[in-house]
Amino acid sequence: MFNLVNRFQGVANKLMTVALVVSGFIIAITYLQLYKEDVWNLHTASMNHIEPSANVRVSRLFGAIEGKPKENSKLTFDLDADLTSLFKWNTKQVFVYLTAEYDGKGPEASNRVTYWDKIITSKNDAYLRLRKARGKYSVWDVEKSFRNREAKLRLEWNIQPWIGPLMYGEIDTGSTFTFAKTDKNKNKNKNKNKNKNDKTKSKTESTEDLKMKIKKKIEVEVEQDSEKLERIISKVSEKLDKNMNSDNINTENHHTENNDASTNVAESVSSQPVSMEQVSPNEAESVPDPEPIDEVPESPESNPSESELVPDATPIPEQDA
Repeated sequence: MFNLVNRFQGVANKLMTVALVVSGFIIAITYLQLYKEDVWNLHTASMNHIEPSANVRVSRLFGAIEGKPKENSKLTFDLDADLTSLFKWNTKQVFVYLTAEYDGKGPEASNRVTYWDKIITSKNDAYLRLRKARGKYSVWDVEKSFRNREAKLRLEWNIQPWIGPLMYGEIDTGSTFTFAKTDKNKNKNKNKNKNKNDKTKSKTESTEDLKMKIKKKIEVEVEQDSEKLERIISKVSEKLDKNMNSDNINTENHHTENNDASTNVAESVSSQPVSMEQVSPNEAESVPDPEPIDEVPESPESNPSESELVPDATPIPEQDA
């Protein structure tokens, strides 16, 4: 008897066979369509205004080993290419890249480098028209330099389908160029100028750092001095306030003493009786007679005694003849 596992295996095998048959059918149809379009023999790409350039680099990122200089090559170009025939119903995207092929060391050896690439995801973007485009990559050879060799330019493509394997092809542009020469003297001068610029930059940076440090020191000192001045000013103001308060207290005490002295003098003067004996005869004659006093009517309420009305008479000395 068959169990569930055997039934599942049988169904899965049938589905796998159907999927493989369908995918093979799709792959065959896509190959037939591309074969009818003759995409492996396209001549729909052309290049103009090819301008190579070369320079020497010392970095490991540009092929240098153990600090030995390595010649690098760059390229600017104009490109016209029609890749619409590569897009079919099973095409997901197309990867395009520009390569240069040149001879290697041996008679049958050849080298190939890539200057530029692009991913095209729709048929509307499959027509390329580039003007004065710069290569994305700086390339170098296995040897120290390219030795001014001649290179052929090709536009290679890679179709990535939804179902099926990757498909490769290329378009011969019919364009060639020779690698540019590097001027050692120019490179030396450039390196010297770079070193000089680096030195000047380091000097300027060091001077700027010193200036910043000096500014910070000055600011700190100024802050400290300002704090000291504030402290001194506060102390001086406190002393002045104390002195003013003491002066005010002294003046108040002085005024009180003067008032007390004046009151004492007045009291002493008022307490001393004036005697007629102390007055000279000439002074007595010069004293005017007293004015007559009008008689005041007696009231029943007040009846002063005779002793109260008559003042004490003091004897006046007789004048000498």
